Amino acid sequence: MLRFARMAVKKQPFPFGPVLARLRREQGHPNAHSFYRACGGARTLSLTFASYLALENGRSLPKPE
Repeated sequence: MLRFARMAVKKQPFPFGPVLARLRREQGHPNAHSFYRACGGARTLSLTFASYLALENGRSLPKPE
């Protein structure tokens, strides 16, 4: 009987995050927090900074409204 070694499979991040980060940098915001604050934070974006950071890091996708 053959046995296969389990290989760790790294999840690929969603492509939305890197695009969002690139656009943020092009707008002159060096980091995610400065962009989040400049946009008005949770009041304007309707999400917490942790949620925004998950979007930018590719760990989450925006939900359609």
